[in-house]
Amino acid sequence: MVRDQVLAVEIHGETGLDGPELPAATFELDERHVVDTVMEHELGTLTLVPVGPLTNIALAARREPRIVERVKGVMCMGGALTRGNITRRRSSTSTPTGTRRTSSSGRTGR
Repeated sequence: MVRDQVLAVEIHGETGLDGPELPAATFELDERHVVDTVMEHELGTLTLVPVGPLTNIALAARREPRIVERVKGVMCMGGALTRGNITRRRSSTSTPTGTRRTSSSGRTGR
């Protein structure tokens, strides 16, 4: 959000998804912004499970502050034992501003 993005290309490759052979999608991509889809849900019913830095959640809340009311909790990614995300707080250290804004929403879970 306020500093350069930190990538782990040595773990995830150049695209962030290098390595696994993923099957082709069997559904149409929803072209709407995630904020628009979240705003369709009831208050306090969604649990977000970010698999990386929390920047996108913080930016979504900046775009539409009422999004926070719909989120029941945020379950954050942990880490690895040997290489890669070896700290429990990799998402926090790579985007501290996004983490601070997300956790100060009062909706962060475990």
